[in-house]
Amino acid sequence: MVEILHPQDFFITFVQLFTNGMNHDVFISYSSKNSAAAQAICHQLEDNNIKCWMAPRDIPVGAKYASVITQAIKECKAVVLVFSEYSAISPWVESEINIAFSNRKPIVPYKIDTTPLENYDEFYLMLNNRHWIEAYPDFKTRFADLVTVILNLVGAKTSNVAKPIPTPAKTYKVGDYYNDGVREEAERKAREEAERKAREEAERKAREEAARKAREEVERKAREEAARKAREEVERKAREEAARKAREAAERRAREEAGRRRRLGIYAVGDYYNDGVREGVVFEVSADGRHGKIVSMKQSAEYLKWAIDERKFGLFKSEAERLIGADSKTDGVYNMAKVKAISGWRDKYPAFKWCADLGEGWYLPSIEELRTINKYRDKLNPKLTDKLSGWCWSSTEDSEFCAWNVSMINGYTDFNLGKYGSLYVRAVSAF
Repeated sequence: MVEILHPQDFFITFVQLFTNGMNHDVFISYSSKNSAAAQAICHQLEDNNIKCWMAPRDIPVGAKYASVITQAIKECKAVVLVFSEYSAISPWVESEINIAFSNRKPIVPYKIDTTPLENYDEFYLMLNNRHWIEAYPDFKTRFADLVTVILNLVGAKTSNVAKPIPTPAKTYKVGDYYNDGVREEAERKAREEAERKAREEAERKAREEAARKAREEVERKAREEAARKAREEVERKAREEAARKAREAAERRAREEAGRRRRLGIYAVGDYYNDGVREGVVFEVSADGRHGKIVSMKQSAEYLKWAIDERKFGLFKSEAERLIGADSKTDGVYNMAKVKAISGWRDKYPAFKWCADLGEGWYLPSIEELRTINKYRDKLNPKLTDKLSGWCWSSTEDSEFCAWNVSMINGYTDFNLGKYGSLYVRAVSAF
């Protein structure tokens, strides 16, 4: 008959093989980027007869990291956390501390930089009420404190676990029930591993599905936004095209109407006028449209005086300091006649001379005629060679020293400028 080991002997042998090298006191949790600090801590503790376990040094060849690390944490007496900016974001370190916390293991945080705990909720919930060893800027300066804390936690160093006393081997015969507990444990671990993988797979698929939906939602919104912008652009272009056509149609009708009126000798404000002698834009018309006034296409290229201010020998006043009777506010022809009645007027009244030099019938407008021109400036400017701008002289004098002038930008009037002052000149003529 074949001799079979007793189940208890078999189980002890298996555990000894599986946990070979795990007779440790302290588990060291750290980020691989702090490997130098972790190894220095390990050497310091082991120099003081405190057995340490740290990955990857103590992981058997071929073993699964997760399983061995979990077992190492469960079998330790205390956990040293090398806390830094790197371990704070390490998923491995977070998992190790979670396992230690769940198994009620004493956790000693050994802080090697200034990373604040409160910024990391997963550590703050488990470690905020524990004593920290602040070991920065030089992590080696607090080794003695760490050794003291660990010795208080793990107690006096004990020898290796004694080998169990072997018991007599139990014999079996066909039909006997056999259970050494090993297979059930293996099956349990296999189930847990399968459940873990299934859970991770489900979580992965859920994340992928959520990411896919989020991506599709972003793409949908982008398409809708692009379609909206395209639609608005089409509508804008359509409006602009419709406005352009309407404007062109209105301009065409206006030209046709102006042409028809010209053929009939009828004009409206804003019409271009050219009888072969005089050229201008209509700013005033009679009720039947056959008579009116035009403003010159151009204004003086430079500022001109209303009257000169040189004193003649033996005269008490200059031409710019006496009344000449050009006081009509509505009739520029009347005012022009008053000026022309003065001997040598072309040399004495530059503004009036500029108008007369345009030809027969041109004169310097009165203040009200200038106001009428400014009133219709939006209708006149499109046809004028020189757009209405600046302050312009009227032919209406206010006093022996001053004459009225009008701003062709906003219609303001002023009578305080002396006749010897210089402003622009714009001529008018009646038809």
